[in-house]
Amino acid sequence: MGLQRTGLIFFVALMAPIVASTQEQGPLNRQEILQWGAPEHQALQWLAVEAGQALPSGTGPFSVAELHMELQRIDVLRLSAVGRERYRWLQQRLSPANIRERAAVVQPDFAFSAGLDVNVELYLNSNNEVPYREYRERQRLPFLSIPLEAWAGNHGYGIIDIDLRKFPPAPGGVLTSEPDPWTNVVFTDVNSIDIEFPSRAFLAVGGDFWNLQFGRDDLRWGNGHTGSLYLGDSVREYDFARLSAFWRVFKYSTVWIGMDGNLTPAEEADLAAADSDPDFRSKYEDITDLHRSFLAHRFEVRAWDRVNFIATQGIMYGGRNMELRYLNPMMLYHNLYTNPLPGNAHMSFEIEATLRPGLVAYAHLAPDQWSSPLEDGDYTVNEPNAVAYMAGIRWLKPLDHGFVQTIGEAVFVDPWMYIHNRGHTSITYRRRIATEHFRDGGGRTWLEEPLGYYTGNDSAVIFLESRYVEPGRWFSGVRGRLEVRGERQITDTLPDRDEPNMLPEDNEAVTPTGDFPEWTTALTIFGEVQPGITRRNLTVGSELTWMTVTNLGNVDAAPEHDVQLVVYASMKF
Repeated sequence: MGLQRTGLIFFVALMAPIVASTQEQGPLNRQEILQWGAPEHQALQWLAVEAGQALPSGTGPFSVAELHMELQRIDVLRLSAVGRERYRWLQQRLSPANIRERAAVVQPDFAFSAGLDVNVELYLNSNNEVPYREYRERQRLPFLSIPLEAWAGNHGYGIIDIDLRKFPPAPGGVLTSEPDPWTNVVFTDVNSIDIEFPSRAFLAVGGDFWNLQFGRDDLRWGNGHTGSLYLGDSVREYDFARLSAFWRVFKYSTVWIGMDGNLTPAEEADLAAADSDPDFRSKYEDITDLHRSFLAHRFEVRAWDRVNFIATQGIMYGGRNMELRYLNPMMLYHNLYTNPLPGNAHMSFEIEATLRPGLVAYAHLAPDQWSSPLEDGDYTVNEPNAVAYMAGIRWLKPLDHGFVQTIGEAVFVDPWMYIHNRGHTSITYRRRIATEHFRDGGGRTWLEEPLGYYTGNDSAVIFLESRYVEPGRWFSGVRGRLEVRGERQITDTLPDRDEPNMLPEDNEAVTPTGDFPEWTTALTIFGEVQPGITRRNLTVGSELTWMTVTNLGNVDAAPEHDVQLVVYASMKF
């Protein structure tokens, strides 16, 4: 009760400014925010595919109001018995009555809920020389999670999810307290605790056709199964302000993501060298401010309730103070001509088509470095154009008490995708890990990950998965992944404007670059079940992967083999 009372007092003070109308039975509120891939979002995707209608928006996170609007367009008469059962479940989950069932405190214009999730995961592998894990850090759950939620009136929602988890292992061989953790249980080493909690903490306010969210949460733009080329799932959480306006045939989204503006130790050393040597010019000496932001606008149009057309444009802005013109939602960032400083414009185009009930095809094209015909100077002529491509197909068929789903997907990313003249304006997310608190001699460790596809630049992936699902009960399946990575790294940069232009062979480089591309093959069997042996929400599951990596680190090397086993159990109180 002490925890609930403290959370209630905090949320009353926090949400008071946006408390709206009163209702006798509690808030009629659909402003709860659900992440991309949440059970409700997955169920809506399944229903749309089975009914032969256009996929719901892939621009997450989503308010319950948006998913409810998407559910209303589903033609129930086209669904199988299992589809209709899932439709009824989703109706109940997206209903305001769900708040009254979950909340510990319900008042005429306010509701509050406190929960506790316990997750225990084990990660076992046979070969520590293989650095890749099929069950990636992004998927790993916190050991403990205490979500404190509040609904204010008909329009306000907020959450603080106090989570206890380990920070991600540092890349590049940098030693951390636990470079390759074997479990998510934090008590194995207290120094491994991620002190940047909570991972979800935000306020949201909205209505039937709009939502405004401010704080920290997950972001994902795109319906690709293995990730997205624009805002993908390689980053666990972002700090942002996001606005969405949505209708059945059109959706507009805009986001402003605050980035860590500090230079890396290598960039600071580069800058120091310029100060000590007048003949040395640093790429970073004309940075006047450490501000770093990513802004993007996204337009989605639905035609014939079968095809989605999506266009996205954004800019990584850094090195100077923000300018008002970058907030213009209708302006083409490329035409502000910020290259090489302080901005890096980025865009994408997507199409998703439901070919028939149960069958969806999709394609995604994301140009990064692109020069128009009017930009014919020496630098822009020699600057490489960089593009990422994705194509996939999704097939779903009802069967007995569940359905079979098969997905095939291919991704190709050019060598210079996501990177820029300065790492400060590359399309990447930087996160500082506080390793100086336990490392001998201190020092800072950085994670730098692409905002888009998880493999970053100079890579290609072929993916195939098939699974059988009985929603809310169990699922099992197999998947295979073939991945190749060239020698270009996400931390590389393009030549500076005052440096010699890159060689033609660099400009024309094709993925994978280098003499020894790194090849990874992974075959996985997986399953999950909700046993129903308790009234609590218990989930247990496992994954078993056989992985082979050839030319590890882009050097001539014999294949390394690894067997990886993941076992997990989750309980919601």
